[in-house]
Amino acid sequence: MKVALIQMEIAEKNTPGNIAHGLELLQEAAVGSDIAVLPEIWTTGYSLGHLEEEAETIDGSTVTAVRKIANDHHCAVVAGSIPLRHKDGKIYNNTVVIDKQGSIVASYSKVHLFGLFNEERFFAAGDNFDTYELNGVICGSTICYDLRFPELYRHLSLQGAKIIFVPAGTPRTALTCRMRFPSITPPLPTACPAAAH
Repeated sequence: MKVALIQMEIAEKNTPGNIAHGLELLQEAAVGSDIAVLPEIWTTGYSLGHLEEEAETIDGSTVTAVRKIANDHHCAVVAGSIPLRHKDGKIYNNTVVIDKQGSIVASYSKVHLFGLFNEERFFAAGDNFDTYELNGVICGSTICYDLRFPELYRHLSLQGAKIIFVPAGTPRTALTCRMRFPSITPPLPTACPAAAH
């Protein structure tokens, strides 16, 4: 199975530009890949003050465009995370998982919100810990800071997850710190591989 992990520079306060760039990269990555994974908050970046206006719905234009690319290229997509307004009116840091026919097979909202970025002021926390099937494999999804909570990964592994996707929007300074001090990132308590940015 070939998995493409898409990395991109996300511009603050340029949602239309981010979406266009992300879809272009996805279009390229989908060619010859079985699954493509976008980064966390790839549409808006961490300009969270504008989410009331910029949050989309699961049937909005961005998810629709991602679904079309998945179907056109016969490539499943883990759509990173997108600020999505749910039916309860709240905004969630949400990943949408799309199969190679362009159908939505799962939706996961970040459970552990990152206090340093004041995510709890802008997002509601999710509570769905279900696995799903993608390309014949049982998978799970988490988002970025969820990685710090190993019981979530153990739970997904016990549900049969063979791959756990972890889109992340980690600042460069944190990446540099992790490269110098790799023990900062806790090991996953499972033999299940994680596809992380």
